[in-house]
Parts: sequence; C-alpha cells; structure tokens
Amino acid sequence: LLKQKDVASRRLGVLGLSLAPVHNCVEARLGMIRSLSDSDEKVRETAINALSRLPMARDDLFELLSSRRLVTRRAAAKALGRSTSGLKPKQRELARALNDKDPITRLHLARAMGTVTGQPQKILGIVAPGLNSKDVEQRRVAIDAFGAFRTILLYPRNQPLAPVLNKFIETALSDDDLEVRLRAAELLFPQSTYQIDLPRLKRLVPVLAKGLTAKRASLRKMAAKCLVMVQSEATPAKKELILALKDESPAIRQKAAFLLAKISSDASEAVPGLIALLKDPWEINRKLAAQALGAIGPKAKSAVAALIQTAKDSNSGACLSAVEALGKIGPAAAKAVPTLIHAFNHGTARGISARISYHGYASPLANPRSFASGTERVIILKSLGEIGTAATSAVPHIVKAMSGSKNLETVAVWALSKIGGRGTEALLKGLTHPSESFRVLCVQSLSEMSPSAKLLQGLRTALSDASTEVRRQALFALALQGEQAGQAREDLMKLWRNPKLSAEIRSDLVRTLFDIAPTHAESRLVFLASLQNDDPLTRQLAAEGLGKSGREAKEAVVALKRLLKDDDSLVRQAAADALKKIQK
Repeated sequence: LLKQKDVASRRLGVLGLSLAPVHNCVEARLGMIRSLSDSDEKVRETAINALSRLPMARDDLFELLSSRRLVTRRAAAKALGRSTSGLKPKQRELARALNDKDPITRLHLARAMGTVTGQPQKILGIVAPGLNSKDVEQRRVAIDAFGAFRTILLYPRNQPLAPVLNKFIETALSDDDLEVRLRAAELLFPQSTYQIDLPRLKRLVPVLAKGLTAKRASLRKMAAKCLVMVQSEATPAKKELILALKDESPAIRQKAAFLLAKISSDASEAVPGLIALLKDPWEINRKLAAQALGAIGPKAKSAVAALIQTAKDSNSGACLSAVEALGKIGPAAAKAVPTLIHAFNHGTARGISARISYHGYASPLANPRSFASGTERVIILKSLGEIGTAATSAVPHIVKAMSGSKNLETVAVWALSKIGGRGTEALLKGLTHPSESFRVLCVQSLSEMSPSAKLLQGLRTALSDASTEVRRQALFALALQGEQAGQAREDLMKLWRNPKLSAEIRSDLVRTLFDIAPTHAESRLVFLASLQNDDPLTRQLAAEGLGKSGREAKEAVVALKRLLKDDDSLVRQAAADALKKIQK
C-alpha cells in the first residue's frame, strides 16, 4: 500500500503499520521511514508518530538528519523530538545536528535535546528566537519545543528559569495564530487533575473554547482534553461545547457532553444537541448525553420523549442514565411512568441482554430475577419518587416489590413518601408491618410529609407501638408537624403517664410537647416534672417551655430558681430567661 500512487492507499498503509507490532520487522520499519519523505502531510505525520515510539528506529532517524531533502530532515527531527526514551546515548549526534541551517529542524531537535540534557538555558537560547519569528510555522514548532520545559512551568517553585519561561508563554498566549495560543495553554495543564491549579487555568478557557472550533481535529481534541480538567469552570466555552456535540470526532462529542453536564445550570440551550446525541452510534456518548440532560433537570423537559426511547435501549448502558435523567427532570417526565413501571417489573421493554456497567457495578439484566434485586431497580425507584404525584400508578408495583426484598425497603419507602396520595396510604398501612425496621422507615418517611388528618392519625397510632424505636420516631415526626399536630397531645399525655416509659422516650416526649403545645396546662406539668431530668437538653427545653407560658407557670418558680445553680450553662441561662418571663 505504501508503494501505491493514490494518497488514500498510502495513508491506509502507514496507519496499519503504525498500529501493528513492528518492533522486529525491518521491512515495516523501513517502509515507515520512507514515508517520512512522502508528499502527503498526513502520511508523514502518521509515520512520525509511529517512529517516535519505536526505539529500534532511532539510528535510522539520525541517519536521515543528514539527508539533502529538507522535508525528510524535518520529519526525522520531529520524530526524535517526540521520542521519550533512547536518546541519551545520542547527545553528541543531537548537538551536531543542532547546527542544521533550517530553523524548524533545529527547533524540533531542541525539543529532543531538552529531554536528555540538564542545560535548559542552552535549549531556551535555541527555542526563544523561534517564538519571535514572523514565520507562523516556526512559532508553532517553537511553542511545541517548549514541551521540554513543562516540568518547570508546572512546578515553578525554586526554578530560576520559571519567570523567563512564563513571559514567553504569556507572549504565545496572545499570538495571532490559534495553534500557537492553544499549544501555549496546553503546556500549563498537568497530566492529572489532582495537580490542577484552577485559579491559574480558568483564565485559559477562552483560548480553549476557540480551540474547539479549529479545523484540525488534533487541536480540537487538545482543547477538549484541557477543558475537561477545569470542568465546571468551562462555562465561558458553552456555545463552543454545544457546537462540539456535532463534531465528527466521537471523542470530542464525548467530552462536550461530559462538560455540559458539569455546567448544567447554564446549559439549557444544549438540550436540542443532547437530544440528537442520544442517537449517537457510540454507547458512551449516548450515556453522557442522558447524564447531561439529567443534570440540566426540569429545563430539559423537551427531552422526555427521547429519553423514554433511550430507556428502552436493549444493548446500551445509556438506558440507566436515561432512567436517572427522567427522575431529575421531575414531574414534567410524567409520560415516562408506564415505561419506568415496565422496566421496574421486567427490565427494559425489549429485555437487556448485555452486561451494563453503572458506577463501577456490572449487572446482568437479562432476566427479571437478576433485575429484581439489583442496583438498577433502586435507580428506577428513585426516579419514580422524583417524578412525584404523577407516578401514583406505580404505587401497587412498589408495594409488591418491597414486600419481597429488604434491599429495596429504604428507597421504596422514600419513593412512596415523595409520590404522596396512594403512597401515603401505603406507608400508613406499613405501620402495622411485622418488621420493626420497616415500621421505623415508614414513620421516618411520614415525618417528611405535609400534615393531614390521616397522617396524624397514623403517627398517633404509632405512639402505642410495641417498639421503642418506632415510638421515638413517631414523637420526632409529630414534633416536625409543629402546632398542627396539637390534637395528638392527649395521646402524648397518655404515653407520659405510663410508669414503664423509658427515660429516652420521656425526653423525646418533652421535645415534642415543646414543639406542638408548649403553653397547654398539661404540657406545663410535664415540663415541671422534667426540670430534674438527667439530660441537660431536656431540662433546658422544659425551662424554655415554662417560660413560654409566662405568669401561668408561676408554680414552677421555685424549681426554676434551683436550676440557676445547674452544672450546664445553657440550662442556667434558660432558667433565668424563664423566670424573667414568669415574674414580669
């Protein structure tokens, strides 16, 4: 293929050889070396990248440095400049080659020399003039050669050369040529996000945003890779990222979707592009598009129909991301409820035959049994809960499922509390469940709901539960309802009169009365009796509760005066404040 006249064949040939294990194949190596002199730039560039990774080709590249053909010398120098090993024994040859008359060849070799010598000043003397050249090609190669100083640029502390290098980088960042600016910005980015300096790098976002519009795919990929490191700081690049969703490179589309999820609060304009990306042939891109739509939330309601279709994807990890996104969109995703119910009971509409990876878990979803207790069902439950009252039709299915699986109990109870209506009724019925842990979960969920007659009646019933923990959770739930739960006062007093009542529940009862009926006569009796409680917080609340009754709590004056000598400062303060209000 390398010997063919048409360019397409030669490109295919050199690409195949660059991907093959040709370390010990002399003929293949020589074929790529001949390609360094090819008339087509893409053929030369592919051969350069391949040979730079091939230690066996070092001697051949050094021989080519003496070629009469300028294009061959430049290509060989470029390959050596990109080499990361095997050059140390060749320092003398590199030093001689630096006398080449062609400035671009010298710049490439300076990059190579920078990886093996401890003389950055000497290398800078060769590279710096290139940055000031009027020839744009020289400036591009010069800024690329600055890669030899990446360590100094990233870790400038105690580096005498760092201020000088930074001045050159600042000059390059204002260059007229986009590639020069982009490569200068890329030099300031570390290889790992753990070392990233956000305040320093976020100012480069406009340069990187412009890089997403570059004609060369390699530059667009470079810009996207750097933007991924700044994540939520990439907001100024929003318009370019939306356009990048249509990029011909799958990798760039992937990074664009990822970043739009990170800047979701400002990315509602990206919804049409993300909807289109849900049909991308690459699975990871469909998954990231769904996650981005979920991050945008209710503003992505126009994507509901597309997400429903993605949730039915039979061979894609995107289905679970779509399910999660539908939940984050909320009530506007009501049309998805039938699909979610079907997925909850049977998996996706056509059945999932592949193993789907989600947050590090690989789950076989080929049959309902494996699906019934997996992470996937928990995700669907969460989405149904987030959709809220519109998911009422899912209640019977949720109740049926959680009765057979303890793993689902917590999230199922939460979902029912968010759905309300029939969900609330199911939780109230759960208060008679034989499992103590399940009854506790039901009471905890009811505590987060708006007050209603049925809810309050259920909580009052829970006060007589055989379980101490259920009664404590019921007291806490009533306290959250505030004065609207005042009708439960009689039940609380009945509980207080129980001689076998534990000290913990008595303390909880004081807190509940303090929140729902602090000024009632019976509450004052409880507060007065609790001034001698062992728990400081209970004594404090009892004192504060008596203070709320004012002069009507005058029978507590003597007991409150004794609390002025209490060991706890907060109790002493509460007693003093209560006495002021009572004796006013």
